[in-house]
Amino acid sequence: MGASLTINNRVTAYKNACSLFRRFFSSPRVHWKWKLTVFHAIGTNTLLTGLEPRYFSTTEHIKLEGAQMRDCLL
Repeated sequence: MGASLTINNRVTAYKNACSLFRRFFSSPRVHWKWKLTVFHAIGTNTLLTGLEPRYFSTTEHIKLEGAQMRDCLL
């Protein structure tokens, strides 16, 4: 239940932060690439800041490395 509450709080903070930038996002004078950069920064700061790192088990780490190596070779 605690994780669900944390997620809900982060989503609420994200919506509040985006609403503060509503005028910025609706402005036709601002280029869409700049809007996307700001949108990404808001999401990163409100949703991901303060999260605890997840440590992989040995098996998960080997699978992740294998997947990354396959992607590099393609």
